[in-house]
Amino acid sequence: ASPLDETEVSELRSRLEAEEKQRWALQARLQAEEKHRQDLQEGLSSAWSSLLLTKRKMQESQEEYQVAVSELQEFRSCQLGALEASRAELREYQRQLECARTEISEQDIELAQRDMLLSKMEEQASRDKTANRDEIA
Repeated sequence: ASPLDETEVSELRSRLEAEEKQRWALQARLQAEEKHRQDLQEGLSSAWSSLLLTKRKMQESQEEYQVAVSELQEFRSCQLGALEASRAELREYQRQLECARTEISEQDIELAQRDMLLSKMEEQASRDKTANRDEIA
């Protein structure tokens, strides 16, 4: 092996410096890619957590919705029961009202008949009174 001359040493140094620069550039690039990978991993983890939280909230909302629907159905059922009871009560009142109207009509007829009878009796009494006066005179 022969000693290297200055030109070869200079070339070797230049090559070594170029390779060193290339190594530093590759290492910087590797660090940047590692940082990018970590950022993506954190973003993915955050997105996953957010997705799980959203899923849990949706399940809670669904449960609340089901409870509200059940309560509404129960309320509606009670209201329908109360409405039916009110209708039955109204039918009973209408029946009683109709009976009262019939009774009043019957009483009105009786009163009218009594009134007519009373008028006839008053007329007869007046005629009898007039006939008695005529007899006395």
